[in-house]
Amino acid sequence: MTDPRFVRALLAFATLAMLFGALLLIALGNVQHADRDILLVLLGAIITNSKDALGFFFGTSQSSQEKTAYLAGTKTPGGEA
Repeated sequence: MTDPRFVRALLAFATLAMLFGALLLIALGNVQHADRDILLVLLGAIITNSKDALGFFFGTSQSSQEKTAYLAGTKTPGGEA
């Protein structure tokens, strides 16, 4: 079975790739005015998802989750399950 940490990391990287792709498209692409408005709305949603993904991995949520697993006895202090 696939490791859930790998899936979360993959989704976070995919979100960041979409963010940079949308930024490049806006900055370098020849986007029509109506399409640009839609792209800017999507960019706002992608930024929100990126903030949440980075906040989880570099904030307190990841370490809190690891601490909970350690206290439950399902994880060793070194990080292996």
